[in-house]
Amino acid sequence: MASNVDNTPIVPTTFAELRTETYEDHDEPWQWNWQPGTERTVISTDAATGASTYLLRFPPGYDRGMRHRPDGVAEQFEWHNVHEEVFCVEGRLTFGEWFELPSPGYLNHPPRWLHPANQYSDEGCVLLIKNSSPFDFCYTDVPQDWNGVEHLVDRDPDQPAAPGDLPAVTALAVNGLPRRPVWTCAGKDTGLTAAAVYHNPVSGWTTWTAEVPAGWTGAAFDGGTDAESTFVLDGEIDLDGRRIGKWGYGSAEHGLLTSPSAASPTGATVLCWTRSLGSVVTGLTEDPVDRLTNGQGGHTPAADTSR
Repeated sequence: MASNVDNTPIVPTTFAELRTETYEDHDEPWQWNWQPGTERTVISTDAATGASTYLLRFPPGYDRGMRHRPDGVAEQFEWHNVHEEVFCVEGRLTFGEWFELPSPGYLNHPPRWLHPANQYSDEGCVLLIKNSSPFDFCYTDVPQDWNGVEHLVDRDPDQPAAPGDLPAVTALAVNGLPRRPVWTCAGKDTGLTAAAVYHNPVSGWTTWTAEVPAGWTGAAFDGGTDAESTFVLDGEIDLDGRRIGKWGYGSAEHGLLTSPSAASPTGATVLCWTRSLGSVVTGLTEDPVDRLTNGQGGHTPAADTSR
């Protein structure tokens, strides 16, 4: 089973340096449900595993209603054999009548995690997507009495999580997470405020979001973590000697944000994926999903926007 999404090393890169594909001009693979007006900006790929990181823009009025399925089947669950992690960085994505993913919003589907296949966006949206391997699609019927709690395809909805199950997140409003000051393990104030979003207990990677004040430097970090990826939601930040702005991205086998060379003249809001984060900072490595979900981790009643 894949245990982590893509974190292929890539030098800090601005959005303008990346190629954006369209419905009319694109490379393969291109999913059947990416309709006219869809754009994909590939950030990184791993040739060995097929893992990838990319931005996906759906146009206003995007609708994956079942009339767009090749076989015309009625409402169904969808699941994949890959681990997928999705941030909604602009707009809003709706999953049928069940819930919405606002911006900034987050979901995390381990392999074989059931979720509604009917998806649409009235206003359009941009998704930052990380996958652990090439994407596939599998379907099964939605039970008439489904209560909205997602679960593994081979697990009863009411069955509690089993040892070894990866946590999942259905729909999380990131702005609703409590943020707190970040301190190094040596007791130094880093100047960052942050919130943990997800922790993968198998791979040891933590997904978190941080507010970086104007004029900030990473001087409090004596040394970075052993691997880290950083995506800029807003503002500008210097990573490994390169300045990147909104939707810029970098990934390395060393710390980027958690590095003494990091800096931000203007301030920034960033997303980070960090391996062994607990070896550098305190307070962000406990499993945040336990606080936000119940059952198997599929339903987030305090954080999603159920319809």
